[in-house]
Amino acid sequence: RDEKNKLVIRGQVARGYRVPTLNDRYFIPGGNPDVTPEDAIHLEGGLHWTKTLTSWHYSIDGAIYKGWVDDMIVWQNEEGVWSPTNLQEVKLRGIEIDASVTFIRSGYQIIGNFNYGYTRSINQKGPRSFVNKQLSYVPVHVGRASGSLLWKQWRFDLRLNLTSARYTTLDNDRSQALDPYGLLDASLSKNFFLKRTRLQARAEANNIFNIYYENLKNHAMPGRNYSISVSINFNNKQTL
Repeated sequence: RDEKNKLVIRGQVARGYRVPTLNDRYFIPGGNPDVTPEDAIHLEGGLHWTKTLTSWHYSIDGAIYKGWVDDMIVWQNEEGVWSPTNLQEVKLRGIEIDASVTFIRSGYQIIGNFNYGYTRSINQKGPRSFVNKQLSYVPVHVGRASGSLLWKQWRFDLRLNLTSARYTTLDNDRSQALDPYGLLDASLSKNFFLKRTRLQARAEANNIFNIYYENLKNHAMPGRNYSISVSINFNNKQTL
């Protein structure tokens, strides 16, 4: 019985400095020539665990982080024009978890993946209505789950993406917040081989339940949609 365990523990301390881009300062309209550089400190710790059996492979990766950013550059929509400004002090903290499991048999594989992110990006200084509030357009919770079935040269994928509510203003006005949403996508593909050339045919269905959602305020994203694609890879080494 082949069995393997591996655990890696990691830690990181980083200092960051970001100079405003040309777009930050001179984009027309909205550029702000007075925007100043960011200065940040970032701490992170995590672990990565894997376990391999005869037919199963498990993997879990987890991380927790914390950061402090002075003069963070944030773009805001002011009367229809996006413009950057500096937030004096922003505190970041969060958790990221990524887990996967793979079952392998002769001729087919089943793969499952799960990802979760928790993010708190809190403004610490400025007008009272902005203090201790989540930064705009940063969701607190993000989750993703997927399942895949591989058989011979066929592959079927099912993906679920979940995003929590997002504020669109620095004062976290709930009436202006974007609603949470969940999207379900599916795809089916097949590989064809001719000597060292691989041709892949793929069909996708996105936002299967036709959910209405916005990534930016008043900018609707696509509803249910479909696509068909064909890709060719030359000088390919076939893997079974």
